[in-house]
Amino acid sequence: MTIEHDGRLCPADPAVMPDVTLTIDTARLWREGWRPGRPFPERAGLVHVSGDAAMAQTLSTLAKSWRPDIEDLLSQYVGDVAAVQLVSGAKRLTSLAVQFVTRTSENVAEYAAHETKLLLPDAALREHANDLAMLNKSLDALQGSVQSLQARLDQLVGQVRSGERS
Repeated sequence: MTIEHDGRLCPADPAVMPDVTLTIDTARLWREGWRPGRPFPERAGLVHVSGDAAMAQTLSTLAKSWRPDIEDLLSQYVGDVAAVQLVSGAKRLTSLAVQFVTRTSENVAEYAAHETKLLLPDAALREHANDLAMLNKSLDALQGSVQSLQARLDQLVGQVRSGERS
């Protein structure tokens, strides 16, 4: 790509040697959640700039804050009004998808907790945890009692056996 005098990117002639090469790891950008219209994440290795040092520094600074205008790009192909409608429709569709996932997960959790009793609601879970803690304390106390009774029994058995031998 070459940068035209008006700032637009255009396909470069293969014979032209670039002053600066800008490489963007788009697969990693998408994996990390970047979407058009948002600034690039501040992570090393996403954008690699090589070539003329001054121009590379300028392009690196520009790449960090670059936000492509999707409406402008679409308007070249479908017109201004259609581009605005397409972008707003895509934004609405994205927000509806997020809303769908959020509400569905909340409804599934509520169904599993209240209808099928597969999960415990928060209050019941806290009550269950408190009951379990009390039972563990009681179990520890009983275990101590059993150990002292066992020690006493061993002592008595020892006395009986020593009395039998005499």
